[in-house]
Amino acid sequence: MLFEMSEYATTMPSVNQLELHPRFSSPELRRVAAKLGVQLMAYGSGNSALIEKSPVVAEIAARVGKSPVQVALKWTLQHGVAVVAQSKTPTHIVENSPSSLEGWELSTDDMAALDAMDESYPYYWDPVATEITVGGWSCTNCTTLDCTYINKAKAKKCEICGSNKSPKKRKV
Repeated sequence: MLFEMSEYATTMPSVNQLELHPRFSSPELRRVAAKLGVQLMAYGSGNSALIEKSPVVAEIAARVGKSPVQVALKWTLQHGVAVVAQSKTPTHIVENSPSSLEGWELSTDDMAALDAMDESYPYYWDPVATEITVGGWSCTNCTTLDCTYINKAKAKKCEICGSNKSPKKRKV
């Protein structure tokens, strides 16, 4: 939509707010926005479905000594996207504050592992992905439809349960 807008708009937006997190990372929109000079602002970065249960995020969080939500917020910032971190609890407000995200970085490997979680599904508005809405590959070990392999069929193990059983193609 931003690209199409650039063909007719006399003034482009300065900021575009969108849901953004490792499971819905919008790489094409990030590329277009950067090309057009539009700053992206993410919401839902720490609220994506099952982000705290993801073994990928949990392993990175444990290694860097941060919470899974802080890892997701830092991933967002390292992609050059401003982030709106929201919480109702004082502890999480402090935990997700800008000062708690300064002085540390995610490695290139960590960023790649988080990027590989992309499912192109907006979980913020529909936290329960279904067979109809997601499609793709799923784990034969899990009973939930949210259990989707990283990089679809190229994954070595399930993102949610850690199973290394062969994935199955979901019907769409």
